[in-house]
Amino acid sequence: RRAAVVLVAVGLPGAGKSTFYERHLASRRVARCCQDVLKRREKVEAAVAAALRRGDDAYVDRTNYDAAQRAHWIKIARRHGTLCVALRFAADPVVCSARCASRRRHEGGLDSRDPKQCQRVVSHLHGRFRAIGADEGFSRIVAVGDDDAADAAAIAALLADQEPTPREIG
Repeated sequence: RRAAVVLVAVGLPGAGKSTFYERHLASRRVARCCQDVLKRREKVEAAVAAALRRGDDAYVDRTNYDAAQRAHWIKIARRHGTLCVALRFAADPVVCSARCASRRRHEGGLDSRDPKQCQRVVSHLHGRFRAIGADEGFSRIVAVGDDDAADAAAIAALLADQEPTPREIG
């Protein structure tokens, strides 16, 4: 069996990070480490480390809007001697706000109960978002979230430890 991988979702609320997990990773041996569920980054860090100790892949399901936010996952992956791959979700902020506002009882509480809050949070985080830098330390940076078939192929290649797909951006 290949070494476990840390997959780091990078995208606004409503960009499709949790949906991506459900469509492409839930049926595989990938632990979803979600801040909406666990509530604190430190708990997400502990969940990622626990998954790696078990030999499982870990999916970090949180916004990860800048290099400082993303550095935690790279550090944990290095400590466990494994790859850390960024999955970049680049959905438009207007689309993200609309998706958030249409969600029913989302586990993070950002949903149809308060559509204006959805818009405020997405707008605020969009203003703080920084592009993933090639120098951040990720093994790979892959654009996902816009093409279901291509996303499935990209994940299959990553988790089979094959060559990067043409959709790789870094």
